[in-house]
Amino acid sequence: MPKDDTGRGIRALHDAARSTVKARTATLDQVAHILITAPDHNRVKCTALRGKTRVDAISRLRPTGDGPRVVLLTALKTLARRVQALTAEHDVRTRACIARQTAAGRAKKEIIRLLGGRSPERLSATPLRRSPSPTSPPSGPHAGPRTSPPRPSPSTSESGRP
Repeated sequence: MPKDDTGRGIRALHDAARSTVKARTATLDQVAHILITAPDHNRVKCTALRGKTRVDAISRLRPTGDGPRVVLLTALKTLARRVQALTAEHDVRTRACIARQTAAGRAKKEIIRLLGGRSPERLSATPLRRSPSPTSPPSGPHAGPRTSPPRPSPSTSESGRP
């Protein structure tokens, strides 16, 4: 990457985004670890949920009960709200790009791979690659070995004798 102002700016944005993702992951890990010691009712209810549904449910908790339980549930609620805030920090252009690519039929895993090293502007200019139809032979650099027509057996000659 060039060492000009544009390159430094892109690097700074990339570092900030990476930091946000790391902080969000760490916060989700903290939620999972605190749930291990949460009261039975809350632990069972929350461990049955996954992803955004779990975070949303925890952020709506109303900490009540005795002192230790209130403290534990308040900590979970605070962490869940932090996850929501960190999630909301994705660039508007990136979210729009993900929506476009999803509407175009790309899988989530492919979109994440494409976003890995590209800005949303460059990704939106990337043509959609269609997978080959089941009847067409594979093509491209990763299509695998090509098969050639069968060769005559060395034990037989054109005259048919061995």
